[in-house]
Amino acid sequence: MKNVRLSVILTSFNNASDIANVLNSLDLQDFKDFELILIDDASSDETVKVALDILKKSNINHHIYVNKIHKGFSASRNYGISIAKGDYIIFVEPDSLLNLNYISSLLFPFLASSLDFDSVMLKGLKLDDKNGFIGFSADSYDDIRDFARKNNRIINSSDLIKFILNMDIPFCFNLLIYKKEIILKNNIFFDEDLDYNEGFDFAVRYLSLSSNVLFVNKYSYYKNVKDKRAYLKSLLESFLHIKSLQSLALYFNELHLEENPFYLLDEKIKTYTIPKFVMKKINSLIDYDYPKDEIKGLVDELALSNHLKIFKLQSKADYKLKLMIDLCLTNFNLYYSFRKRLHNSEDKAYEESIKISEDESLKKLFDL
Repeated sequence: MKNVRLSVILTSFNNASDIANVLNSLDLQDFKDFELILIDDASSDETVKVALDILKKSNINHHIYVNKIHKGFSASRNYGISIAKGDYIIFVEPDSLLNLNYISSLLFPFLASSLDFDSVMLKGLKLDDKNGFIGFSADSYDDIRDFARKNNRIINSSDLIKFILNMDIPFCFNLLIYKKEIILKNNIFFDEDLDYNEGFDFAVRYLSLSSNVLFVNKYSYYKNVKDKRAYLKSLLESFLHIKSLQSLALYFNELHLEENPFYLLDEKIKTYTIPKFVMKKINSLIDYDYPKDEIKGLVDELALSNHLKIFKLQSKADYKLKLMIDLCLTNFNLYYSFRKRLHNSEDKAYEESIKISEDESLKKLFDL
């Protein structure tokens, strides 16, 4: 086995109530030879004390740094990268849970495989405060799994970027492992001007400068959402992701060469990814009973209609989305009512399905 060291970078800010879960799950990992770099971004609560109490009792090789002033997660992660000793880097969040094989699933392919790849990707889920799945669909990763199987689980990085920007798969930057050599050679750091989803931006730029990714068909990373109120707050904040997508569009515009695999990707982000993202978030707010007038006010305040108006179809599969966008733009009140009825019928169908046995469910499915 090659002599490999791994750095796990964890940033925190006022996470005293939830950081214990991720630290305990790191201590329970089936692979132990890693360093943990914890950078606290000037928390005003007892985050550092909670972390110290846990880490002193653990077997984790750890280093704790505390910012004197609040610098933001991007600056904190960038400092973590600069002092990391590992050849590989993983980023975890204070409100996450990790399977016992999270680290080994990401790292071991580099140790055992002769295939050519620059990252490994796992699957992830969101959990609510009762450990129920949020937005879970059993087939969320089927397309990328089937695509990867055609080439020994290897996906070209440009193809993975298309999956991500098409929003065909759930994705966050914590699902990948990164080679420090590629980060430093290409000066890939977290954008400190972004206020939200800077990790998404970092991951896509990393992928654009790497070759291949090995896909591991395992759920190993779980993001915890405390309650409905917290989830609604995160939904409202998520519209800031538009800025990170616009930043990526500018980035790919600089690579605007016909021989480049990302040719015209900047235009696709503006006319497909952003409108699809906006529509998805509007639907989520409706599904979670956010008041109609407040959603309409948000659409007006953030000028979201301007993004929806420039939506361009990518395939026949987008016709349904196109119809939803058109109705939303034409008559928001009618669309709101339509979406509520659709969501309620889907909930009812789900509740009915879990009351019957698996065999009966299959029979009902095939009868349809």
